[in-house]
Amino acid sequence: MEENRREEAERRREMMAVAHEAIAQKDKELEKRGEEINRLKESTKQDSDKVKSLSVDLQRKEDDSSDLKEKLADYKKQIQQVQKEISTMREEEKLSKQKLTDMEKSKRQLQSDIASRDRTIQTLRVVTTTHQGFLEEPLPVQCQDVVP
Repeated sequence: MEENRREEAERRREMMAVAHEAIAQKDKELEKRGEEINRLKESTKQDSDKVKSLSVDLQRKEDDSSDLKEKLADYKKQIQQVQKEISTMREEEKLSKQKLTDMEKSKRQLQSDIASRDRTIQTLRVVTTTHQGFLEEPLPVQCQDVVP
């Protein structure tokens, strides 16, 4: 009986040792899992922070994009306005060139008229000086209107 008790005690000690080892192994596993959980929590926190940062950057870029689109629309309107002004100025330039051409034509005609009158006056002066002695004689009908 004592032998049985000893064997029973030995068996219980062995079971206790196995149980302690199993508990120690479970503790190690739990510790590893706890470390893994903590690592995953930290990774999740970093990922969450990164997502927040990227969300802020995305929102800022969307705002910038919206601002740039508005500026582009404004610039397009300005370009259209400038193009209209250029078109108007070209039309005005065309009209001015036509007026200048007309005025130059008129100027040439007036210069021609003046030159013709100057020649007529000069001719009359020459005729008057060469015929000074003949003034007592009646002038032909054509010249009577011109003599002073």
